Amino acid sequence: MKIKDIMTTDLSVCHMETSLQVVSSMLSKNKIGAVTVVDNNRSPLKLITEQELLAHCLYKDNVLSQYKVSDFINQKELYICFNDDDINIALSIMYDRKVSRLPVANCERSLVGIISLSDIANHSSVCEYI
Repeated sequence: MKIKDIMTTDLSVCHMETSLQVVSSMLSKNKIGAVTVVDNNRSPLKLITEQELLAHCLYKDNVLSQYKVSDFINQKELYICFNDDDINIALSIMYDRKVSRLPVANCERSLVGIISLSDIANHSSVCEYI
């Protein structure tokens, strides 16, 4: 089974100049665990998770409107998969890198979706396939 068959395509994205307050609002309003940071070509640059944002609030200060995504980005590597990859590739990356979601890109490296462990678990046919 291909990643494109079960990935989420209703995406929440932001750019480097977006304020962290806006990112926080996106997470809350859309009831999601991460927002993907993209460049002008929609290439994924980073995932900002609710856990990372909460840690920022607790350990820095809680005035999110003073910070932009570019202030928040660290050098941590972003792992991605491609929409035509087999689902086992996504599972392997998630397991090896200890992440629960991956941005999904097309062959031009533009963001087209996101896949999470929940997406995989919600498709019983995937469990039979693995």
